[in-house]
Amino acid sequence: MRNFPTSLILALTFVITACSSAEITVVDRPATRFSHQDGVQTEQPRPQQTLLRIGETEAIFGLDPLFAETNAGKRLIGLMYQGLTGLNADGEVVPVLAQRWTVSDDSLVYTFHLNPEAAFRDSPRFIDGKGRFVVAADVKAAFERMALASVPAQAANLFSPIIQGMEVFVREQRELQIPEQRSMSGIQGIEIINERTVRFFLTEVTPEFTKLLTSPLASITPRELTSQLGTNPVGSGPFALADRRADTLFVLEYHPSYWLANAESYPARVEVRRYDSETTILNAMRRNLVDIAPNLSPLARMTALRKDGSLNTDILPEFNLFSVEGNDYLSLFHNTASRMNLTADEAGSILNALPADTLVARLSHLGLSEIRRGLVAPPDVYSTIRLRFSDDSQPRPTISFFLSNYEGFVARNSHQLAQPMFPLAMVRSGVVSREITWYLRYNANYKNQYIGRPLDENELLRFSLTRVGIVHNRIENFNVNEYGWWLSLRDVRLNTEL
Repeated sequence: MRNFPTSLILALTFVITACSSAEITVVDRPATRFSHQDGVQTEQPRPQQTLLRIGETEAIFGLDPLFAETNAGKRLIGLMYQGLTGLNADGEVVPVLAQRWTVSDDSLVYTFHLNPEAAFRDSPRFIDGKGRFVVAADVKAAFERMALASVPAQAANLFSPIIQGMEVFVREQRELQIPEQRSMSGIQGIEIINERTVRFFLTEVTPEFTKLLTSPLASITPRELTSQLGTNPVGSGPFALADRRADTLFVLEYHPSYWLANAESYPARVEVRRYDSETTILNAMRRNLVDIAPNLSPLARMTALRKDGSLNTDILPEFNLFSVEGNDYLSLFHNTASRMNLTADEAGSILNALPADTLVARLSHLGLSEIRRGLVAPPDVYSTIRLRFSDDSQPRPTISFFLSNYEGFVARNSHQLAQPMFPLAMVRSGVVSREITWYLRYNANYKNQYIGRPLDENELLRFSLTRVGIVHNRIENFNVNEYGWWLSLRDVRLNTEL
């Protein structure tokens, strides 16, 4: 839960009606402050010139929503793009591009009615340089693009099990490399009713469907401009890319063609900078070069926080601490296909045999709390395994991590603790090959699953995560919620008198 006041309130009115065939949820927005001529927005006055600087330590891989694989990347994506639905500061689903939606009696059909004002921002990538309205064809195209072999599979993995026809469409796109061999023209379970109405048919009752649509992976993009989104993003969000330095600095500016009401409450300019180490980001904060660090890595916390978890004001006297108990979690898995030929008991016995300064003890005060552990193997199992590893000719057991700071931190601590006992190797890899014995995975819990549920198959250990960030005391009305990728700058202000 947040430990600071919430003042980011969306002016939304929910009116629920019903008819004989469906339960209808109608969400009406206040009238927008933009006028339209010939289907495009007219330019509005810019907000007060304010600069907000955000510091991240996770990598950001381009600006295409489907390539946003870290929370840092998703936070950046969320400032430029929007989906059918979104979240507010309390983690509740609110309408964005969809003004309202209806749900059938059997909860298997969702019909979304697009806001007639929703529009992509002006961009020279459009033929006339002017933005255009978001239409149902853009929605359908955005989901069908998830299936392509040229994009990461994370979005397809999220939606294909629950949207009718999407799973087979994804398989055809990814497995049949010769286009002439394909027979499907699109996802059968997404139907365009008219220009501003799109319907989804689900495979099973999915109460969290509208919440899944809030993911940055479900951002709606102009269907004719998808080829260059990674370098030349065009979305319907409040900010546009003004400058970029590789993947370390992204400069965004509020765009005057933004279609939503009360857009003057956004900062005029936002700089998102990726720092390559915990030391550099902390030094930048001390020098007042960073206003918000949305998620401190575990290593940064070791310096920024005291043992009791409070902010070390001797180091960062002008900042305030916030912490959020999130729904995301971190898991350590046993790779059954590893060439080490370890059983689950044997793989778990190594983890359980770590010395008194255990992995869990090291991590607990840094926001990672053990919530589930696999069966503890008998001591003689570990003794046998240790004898095997005493032979230098044997391959080393290997633990791998991929993108998140949490994965890297757990892998490094496991490696350090195990070294006196047996030769453990560590590698950064997103591919679980036969060379990998254990692998760590950060799970963005879009489905809001109960993280204390039983372990999945081959899952040995699960950690809950407490997100910790800091914000400069001159920043007013900054909010976060339990979703690590969510970041809204609406109503955020800088008190220049401090």
